[in-house]
Amino acid sequence: MLVGWGGNNGSTLTAAVLANRLRLTWPTRTGRKEANYYGSL
Repeated sequence: MLVGWGGNNGSTLTAAVLANRLRLTWPTRTGRKEANYYGSL
């Protein structure tokens, strides 16, 4: 399960999990956006 965790996909998955766990939000021109897992698929 942990094979490949240190590569590019592993870092993307780790960032997605952390962003969702911390419920990160950021401002955009169209309003605030929330973290979700769609960007890592």
